Amino acid sequence: MAGLPIDGSRLALIAMSAARPGASFAELADGSTRFVPGQQGVDRDTGLPVWEVDAVAPAATDDDRGRMTTLTVKIASQHQPQVQLAQPVTFTDLEVRPAVGKRDGKLALYWSASGVAAPATAARFTKSESAA
Repeated sequence: MAGLPIDGSRLALIAMSAARPGASFAELADGSTRFVPGQQGVDRDTGLPVWEVDAVAPAATDDDRGRMTTLTVKIASQHQPQVQLAQPVTFTDLEVRPAVGKRDGKLALYWSASGVAAPATAARFTKSESAA
């Protein structure tokens, strides 16, 4: 199933980790998978290395329970995406893929993106500098 596109401009996400190598899993003869320690995961479609960035969406001001949402976004890229810890982050082509766990039957959300957008402050600085 393809991921559902998410309008990242409507999300206020904060990076909670630097990009780290994504986990690698090997498929066994019986169809199950196992974690492969010390090896970076590879995207099935592109063959590119997979990176993971943890992010948090703060609770909305009108949320009575005041609960934030945490997510891990996977990015297939030849080079490590650059994010600033504890700073706003915007993901390019953000998608979510819902799935039901095989073992426990619980709903899981798998987030992915094609990259990380440049911070808005850096983009503004570049524009004003190029106008000079």
